[in-house]
Amino acid sequence: DLEAKDFDESVENAKENIIKEAGGGATPDEIKELNRALVKAKRDADKNNETIAELTEQLGNEKTLRLNGVKRDAIHKALLSNNIIEPEQSIDLFFNRVAVDEDGSTVTMKGSDGSELSVNDAIADWAKEHPKYVERQVKGGAGSGGKGASSGGAAGAANGEIGANANSFSPIGASG
Repeated sequence: DLEAKDFDESVENAKENIIKEAGGGATPDEIKELNRALVKAKRDADKNNETIAELTEQLGNEKTLRLNGVKRDAIHKALLSNNIIEPEQSIDLFFNRVAVDEDGSTVTMKGSDGSELSVNDAIADWAKEHPKYVERQVKGGAGSGGKGASSGGAAGAANGEIGANANSFSPIGASG
């Protein structure tokens, strides 16, 4: 038994020496398993990198859409406040001239002199230069806000449309 034990130990020592000389303490089966794990890890890393690239592209697209929406809203508000004719159709006229910062909080536009202006100020300047695109705000003068003479009411009363029996008014269908 002692000889068998010594023989087993010497075989085990020889095996360990061969493995160490071959490049490490791993058996061929362990090396195969490590290679499989390495290939799987590389495949997973490639898949994750592809997912990251797709998500980064999607994030960029969403950011562009959001910033374009901020630009369109700022232009639309400025067109409305400056009484520009057909504001929805006029947005594209100014869209490429508007700059917005990364977070969408500052929206500016280059004025005709090249200076940075708020979108509202730049469109107001443009409206002064192009008055034919500004909707005229017609406001009635004195007396035009009321109803016409033939419509009854206070204007009709002033014209004598209420008859002599004005004090004996009775609603339609009332008896008495």
